Amino acid sequence: MGEKRYEADVVIVGGGIAGISAALELLEHNLKVLLLDRDEADRFGGLAKESFGGMFFVNTPHQRRLGIKDSPDLALQDWLSFAELEPDDIWPRRWAEAYVNRCTDDVFRWLGGFGVGFFPVVHWVERGLFVPGNSVPRFHMVWGTGHGLVMALLDGLRGHKNAGNLRILFRHHVTHIDTHDGQATGVSGVDENDDTPFTAAANHTIIAAGGICGNINLVKQHWYQPWGTPPETILNG
Repeated sequence: MGEKRYEADVVIVGGGIAGISAALELLEHNLKVLLLDRDEADRFGGLAKESFGGMFFVNTPHQRRLGIKDSPDLALQDWLSFAELEPDDIWPRRWAEAYVNRCTDDVFRWLGGFGVGFFPVVHWVERGLFVPGNSVPRFHMVWGTGHGLVMALLDGLRGHKNAGNLRILFRHHVTHIDTHDGQATGVSGVDENDDTPFTAAANHTIIAAGGICGNINLVKQHWYQPWGTPPETILNG
């Protein structure tokens, strides 16, 4: 059997919460989207589907109703106290600044548009044992936990007015980002349903496949040097 070829405006690699959220936003712009995931269809949603569903938000209506006084400045102060950023950690610092200022509008309210609700009690976690952490409660628990979160967003995908622009392919193992003149032109890999190679050409490529923490060998290969030699046994959880 020859190579399979797919085309789309945007190809997304990974069917977890990041890939699903990206697909929803792209459909709003009426783009043709191809989402590739290596797992089975019944595991669509990735680790988010199995998660407890807690989310860090700043100065939400839930907090204000409970008399919790929070602000982006306070949240950033707590974040930087706990994060142990190095002086050259420019992007982690910028991410922290962007998140504390935008998380309530871009995540909390965005999720509300899909019917995602939160438990009325805001939990106080990661207060910090050796250094200060969260100085106020910020941990918002999704009603229905991570499973409820994923199901709500999948309903949003299926019921979207531009759902016909979305194609989802499971058991597609992406092994390479294809490029031309230094620009990403899509991805290629193997369709593990029948072991057939494929290419997916797109104007834009989004990698939403998570990190390397599930691969202990890669974790050891990229071990943080100031911590010395990585231990022989590492708990992944």
